Amino acid sequence: MNTASILLRVRRLLEKPYIPELFLILIAAVCYLPLANKLGLYNDDWYLIYAGTSQGAEKFIEVFEIDRPLRGYLVGFLFDWFGVNAPLYSYTAFILRCLGAFGLLWLLRRIWPKARLAAYLAAVWLALYPGFLDQPNAIDYQSHLFSFTLAIFSIYFSIQALYAAKLWVKGVLVTLAVLLQLSYLGLMEYYIGLEGLRFLLIGYIIFTRSTGKWIDRLREIVLQALPTLLGASGFLIWRIFIFNSQRQATDVETMFTDIAGSPALRVLWMLVLQVQDFVNTVVFAWFEPVYRLAFNLRLKYSLEMFAWAGAAVLLFALAMAGQKENATSGQASPVRTTREQDMIWLGILGVVCALLPTHLGERHIVFQDFGRFSLPGSVGAVMILAGLWHLQPKTWWRWIMPVGLVLLAGMTHYANARVHAENWETVKDFWWQVSWRIPQLAPQTVLVASYPDQGIAEDYFVWGPANLIYYPESTPGRATPLTLLGSTLNIQDIQAIQTSAVRKINRRGFSGSVDYANTLILTMPGIFSCVHILDGERPELSSLDRTEIGLVAPYSHPELIEIDSPAQTPPSDIFGAEPAHGWCYYYQQASLARQRGDWQEVVRLGDEAEALGLRASDWIEWTPFLEGYAYQGVESRVRELSAIIREDLYLRHRACELILKDSQAASEHPQGHQQLVDILCTGQ
Repeated sequence: MNTASILLRVRRLLEKPYIPELFLILIAAVCYLPLANKLGLYNDDWYLIYAGTSQGAEKFIEVFEIDRPLRGYLVGFLFDWFGVNAPLYSYTAFILRCLGAFGLLWLLRRIWPKARLAAYLAAVWLALYPGFLDQPNAIDYQSHLFSFTLAIFSIYFSIQALYAAKLWVKGVLVTLAVLLQLSYLGLMEYYIGLEGLRFLLIGYIIFTRSTGKWIDRLREIVLQALPTLLGASGFLIWRIFIFNSQRQATDVETMFTDIAGSPALRVLWMLVLQVQDFVNTVVFAWFEPVYRLAFNLRLKYSLEMFAWAGAAVLLFALAMAGQKENATSGQASPVRTTREQDMIWLGILGVVCALLPTHLGERHIVFQDFGRFSLPGSVGAVMILAGLWHLQPKTWWRWIMPVGLVLLAGMTHYANARVHAENWETVKDFWWQVSWRIPQLAPQTVLVASYPDQGIAEDYFVWGPANLIYYPESTPGRATPLTLLGSTLNIQDIQAIQTSAVRKINRRGFSGSVDYANTLILTMPGIFSCVHILDGERPELSSLDRTEIGLVAPYSHPELIEIDSPAQTPPSDIFGAEPAHGWCYYYQQASLARQRGDWQEVVRLGDEAEALGLRASDWIEWTPFLEGYAYQGVESRVRELSAIIREDLYLRHRACELILKDSQAASEHPQGHQQLVDILCTGQ
C-alpha cells in the first residue's frame, strides 16, 4: 500500500460523521486530564467534605438552603457516589465541559447548517474556554458546570422545538427545555442571563424564516418563547417574593434595593463594567490567565505544558482536516440564515445579557479570583469569535486564530492544573506536619494558618481540615457546633485577635463561638520551610513570614496543644499517604519534645537527623536543636549550629531575643542558657 493510498484512507476516516465529536473529546482530554489525578481539595471544598464525612450527604441540604436549595441535593447525590475522591469530581467536570460543547455544536449547526466549521470551532473553544479557571476546584464547582451544561441543552431543545413538524414532538421538546431551565436556574440563579440568548435565537429564527408582517412575527416570537418566559418568570417570582435568601450576594431584593438607592450612579457603573467585562470575556480570557499562570512555571513543567498544548493543536488540526467547509464561507452568503454577521451580533448581545445579572449582584470578572463570572458569557464569546473567523478570506493566515486560541487554552489549563496540583501537595504536607507536631488540640481552639504562596480567604479553609483530623465526628442536627474554629489574616480578624474579641458564627449549617483569646498560629513561611507553631511569649519568626503573622504572633497560645494526648492521624483517603520522614518530621518531633521539656529527646532527634544528612532550609528551624544541645552540654554541636544562625543578622537578632526571654531555661539550665546568650547576643 503506497503513501497516497494511506493518506486517502486517513482522509476518508476523518470525514466520518462522528469523528469531529470524538476529536473534540480528545482535544479536551489532553487539556484537562493530564493532572486530574493529582488534584485535591481547595477553598470551599473543605466545609463540604467535613459536612459530608461528619454527618452524611443529607447535611448538604441544610448547607445550601440559605441561597441555592437545589444545589444541596445535587452535591449530596454526587457525594454518595464519589465521596472524598477528588479526582472523580474532576473527571465529571471534564465530561460536563464536553457535553456543553456538544450542545452548542448541535445548536449552532441547527441554526446555521451551512456554517459547519464555524459551529465546530465555537464548540471546541467553548470546551476549552480558559476564562473559567475553577475547574480544578471540581467539588465546589460541580454545580456551576451542571447548571451551565443544562442551560445550553435547555436552549437547544427550545430551538429544536421550532423546527419540529409534529405537535407531540414539539411538546416533548418544550417540556424538556422548561425542566432543564428550572433545574439550571435552581443551581445557579445568576445564569439567568442566558435566557436573553435563548430569546434572541428564537427571535432570529422566526424573523429569518418568516415573510409576514413584523407585528405578526413578533407575536409568533412571544408565543414560541412563552413556555420558557413563564418558566423564568415563575422562578424569579419564587426567588424574589417567596424564597428568603440569607446570603446577600444572592439576594435579588437586596440587589434592586441598592439600585433604587442611587439609580443613576449604579447604572453608569454597570455600563462601565459591561464594557470592561465584555472585553474580559471575549478577548482577555484567552491572554490574561496564560500570561499570569503559564510563564511562572518551572522549566520542566513549562516543557510539559508546551507538549500537552502542542498535542491539543495537533488533534485540532486533524479534526479540521476531515471537515468540509460550506461553499459560501469567506464571502457574503446569498442565504440570510448563513450570514456570519448574524452569529457575531447575536453573540455580542448574548454576552451582554449573560453579564447583566453578575453586575446587578455587584460582581466583576477578575480572572485570578472571579473568573467564574465569565462562564455564562462564554457562549456568546465563542459565537463572536467563530463569526469573525468565518468572515476571513481563505488563506493560510485564516488558521492562525483558531490554532492560536487552542494553543493558548491548552497552555492555560495545564498551567492552572499544575498550580492547583502543587498547592494541594503543599496543603497535604502542611496538615501532615501539623499532625506530627500536635497530638491533639483543646476544644474551641481558634486556628490561624498561613500557607506559602496561597491565600486563606475564609475561616473554614482552616477549621475544615483541622476538624477532619482532630474531631472528625460532629453532633448531628441543624447549626452543627464546631469543635475547632478558624480565622483568616484579614484586617478585621487581626484586630479581633489583638483585642481577644469573641464572635458568634452561624454559617452554612455550622455554628460556634470564636474566642480569639484561644488563638494558635500555624505558619509555613516558604515552600521549603516546615510548619512553625508559634509561641506568643517567644515567637520564632522566620525571615520569610508574612507581615500579618508578625502582627498576631504575640497572641499565639501553644498551651492549647494537648501534648500528652494520643497522636491523631490525618485520614489517608483525604490527605493521602503519610509523607516520607524528612527534615520537617524531625523538626516537628523536636519542637514537640521541647514543649514537653524533653531535651534528651531533642538531642536524639538532632543526632538522627544529622546521621541521615538532613538539613533545614529555613534556618530558624535549627533553634530547638540548638537549645537542646546547649542544655544537654553538647558544646561542639552548639558551636556548629550557632555559626549557621549567626550568618543571618535577622535570625541572630531574633534568636538572641528568644533566649533572653526564656526565663524558665535560665533557671533550669543556667550554664547552657548562658552559653547561648554569649554566642548569640555577645558574639563570644
